[in-house]
Amino acid sequence: MHLTTNKNIICVLVFTVFVNTISAQNFSDILEKVNAYYKTASTYNIQSTYTMYRGYTGNTITESYKSTMYKTDNVVGINALGAEVITFSNAQITINSTNKTILYTKGNNIKNNVIDVNALSKFYDQTSVKEEGNNIIYEISLKQKALNIPYSKLIFHINKNDYSLIKQEFFFTSKLPFTNKKGERENDFGRMEIIYSSNPKLLKNNIQLEDYLVINSNNEVSVTNTYKNYQLINQTPNN
Repeated sequence: MHLTTNKNIICVLVFTVFVNTISAQNFSDILEKVNAYYKTASTYNIQSTYTMYRGYTGNTITESYKSTMYKTDNVVGINALGAEVITFSNAQITINSTNKTILYTKGNNIKNNVIDVNALSKFYDQTSVKEEGNNIIYEISLKQKALNIPYSKLIFHINKNDYSLIKQEFFFTSKLPFTNKKGERENDFGRMEIIYSSNPKLLKNNIQLEDYLVINSNNEVSVTNTYKNYQLINQTPNN
């Protein structure tokens, strides 16, 4: 099986033997603290390793790839599967190196949350919260099987000192196509894990919208010479 769409990224995390169950908290409290960590951090440079497994348990890996997530000078970026999403204070661009496009969106209401708490609280219930060593293990499960909700259960492994993400686990709602050792197609349940670690590559600084787009006095937008072979998709409100 191949994960080739950004929706599987999305929105799109063991530890000591001693386990303490911590008191129940409001659904949004823990995840909002995770969002707050990434919003208030002045800078971060994270490498994410995505691994797809066949089955809800077991270690049969079917695919693995890496992505990066960074923040510098109040600019936030995510780079994965040939696409980079860069969010500025009032604009966002998505650079797709596969189909050679740059998608441009402008506005003051661009969401920049690592986790969409409101969406999760609508479809999921908190089912388990516990501590293992220095980690909070926070589990939520789908309230009822619903169309277009890809995951039946999500588990967040969170550093309890600063609420940064260590690992996430996504359990798919429906069976997925896998290929067995004989090359035959079989459907089975699957799970995806994302492990977060420090990115060994240096973070580039002073990232500006002008590095990618040219906006003249009439608010006409074009790509810079560096991206002259890219098609601009302008989705600004005045476009």
